[in-house]
Amino acid sequence: MRLYTIIVTICIINGVRLAEQATDPANNETSSNNEDDDDTDYRPVMHWSDTFDWHLLKAISNEHHNNVLISPLSIKLALVILYEGSEGSTKKQFQSVMQYPEDKNELREQYKNLLTNLEKYKDDYIINIGTRLFLESTIPPKQAYTAAIKSAYNTIVQPTNFSNPIETGNIINSWVEKLTDGHIKELINAEEIQDDSLLVVANAVYFKGKWRRKFPIDNTHQGGFYVSPTKVVNVEYMTNTDTYFYGESKELDAKLLRLPYKGRNFGFFIVLPNSKGGLSELMNSINLYTLKKQLYIMDERKVDVVIPKFKFEFSAGYSKILQDFGLLAMFTNTASFPGIARGVGSGSKWLFVNDLKQKTGIEFNEEGSTAFAATEIQLGNKFGESDAIFNATHPFLFFIEHQETGSILFSGKIVNPLEGDPVDLPSRSGETVEEKPSAVSN
Repeated sequence: MRLYTIIVTICIINGVRLAEQATDPANNETSSNNEDDDDTDYRPVMHWSDTFDWHLLKAISNEHHNNVLISPLSIKLALVILYEGSEGSTKKQFQSVMQYPEDKNELREQYKNLLTNLEKYKDDYIINIGTRLFLESTIPPKQAYTAAIKSAYNTIVQPTNFSNPIETGNIINSWVEKLTDGHIKELINAEEIQDDSLLVVANAVYFKGKWRRKFPIDNTHQGGFYVSPTKVVNVEYMTNTDTYFYGESKELDAKLLRLPYKGRNFGFFIVLPNSKGGLSELMNSINLYTLKKQLYIMDERKVDVVIPKFKFEFSAGYSKILQDFGLLAMFTNTASFPGIARGVGSGSKWLFVNDLKQKTGIEFNEEGSTAFAATEIQLGNKFGESDAIFNATHPFLFFIEHQETGSILFSGKIVNPLEGDPVDLPSRSGETVEEKPSAVSN
């Protein structure tokens, strides 16, 4: 009898923009002039991100040519739970691909500190991170394994009756729905739970933050977004002039902008190619070392910022990608996970990964649709004297970083903010969308 493991990672991020206001005692929001909003201390930490994050984004981006959103942190939290129970060649491949140390105690300490730091200052934002191991109730987990994943990763083992697919699906979906604040109601259905399934490792990451530099609602306007050099879609742009960390990279042929969230710890980064069709080249060239170097040369400047409103969901499988990376053994019946439970990993009973998939979602706009007021504004009308212009009017790369640890919670690309059909760009002599985003007829 073959025994399967299904890894499912779930994550959703909701970026919110507040209505323009000075100070609201009810929610303690303050203007960007308050010294608490000082952002001069931003610098990437020494151990910023890792190569896995960017290899993963490149690989999934090559497979999907539309909008992409992944959570490398969520996948790594699911994988490390399996690594804890691995031995033999399976363990060695984890160490090689994921750069895990030989000493599992060292790895546990790293993740324990990471999770503690990610959940600091939760009064400034909402962040939920959870991992749960749903194990067939007839199989007893090993006590040492249960204790280790609880202490280091705050993960519990939940006995589950896989012989009842409907009940199992309801249990998993209920846990996911609660952790993601109702955004993901059905992750898995009864048809997806196979007869010989034995284990599901699920991780969920939910983040909701408020912009530190507010985008005035009165500045919102309609404009054209280049999905290609010759095709546009009509989108809603958020616009502001304020002080941001900004950089121009010759190496990447792109501009970089950091939008800080309230609370200092999190930032939303946009890497915007200089050319309208430059995203593919950027995705091919970007890596941990070049990107980190560009972050060091960013400095605070007053910037005119124009960014499209967008919202989308994304689902993808990662089994083939991880096998291409070198994690081969865990997907075969020679996988070795003897540390997880008694009675598996030897003889006729083997535990191996059948599938690994992730469902994500992102919303980048005001808080609530009723707070939105679209006003036609020509970009040429500056909102204040500025040192630089950052017009995200064509496809770009983005990621969300936790400043204190350098961890990347989410990363992705925007190809089409609406994911609708583009129209051919009207011929307008002497005018480009980058200089003056104007409404495009449907």
